Amino acid sequence: MLKKILQSKKDKALWFLNNIEEVSGAVILLLMVLLAFLNVLARYLIHYPLAFTEELETNAFVIITLLGISAGIKRNTHIRILFLVNRLPPVLRKLLEFVAVFLSLALFSTLFYESLGQLSNEIELQITSSSLNLPEWIYIAFIPVLSLLIIFRIIQSAFHSN
Repeated sequence: MLKKILQSKKDKALWFLNNIEEVSGAVILLLMVLLAFLNVLARYLIHYPLAFTEELETNAFVIITLLGISAGIKRNTHIRILFLVNRLPPVLRKLLEFVAVFLSLALFSTLFYESLGQLSNEIELQITSSSLNLPEWIYIAFIPVLSLLIIFRIIQSAFHSN
């Protein structure tokens, strides 16, 4: 009985980890909708926008975009020009897949590296956001973390496609 319960918890944890982009994205999107709704209500009821909602939504857009990229790579549904690729010989297709993986890894490795520099600067300079007066590094910290997740998904996808 205990073994079955532990296995069930392990299965749920693995499911969550495998679907972290979708779960996180859904939660963030729900929060964004609620914030936008609050802002609309505030504009109609008190005739004054809630500036902090725009700050949170703008930064949430960056996060949800990176989560979407990761989910697309994981599901192998990223944009491709299949019309041309499908007409190539298998050897050239494999070469193009390798080039795409290499360029994707280069892009998100660069994003990871540069965002670490930005994060370091934000912490060192103690820059705060204009509306909530929160440290800007809180928002920036998501970029290197999600870049690593994307890099992991690129590598995972490359091995699963072979």
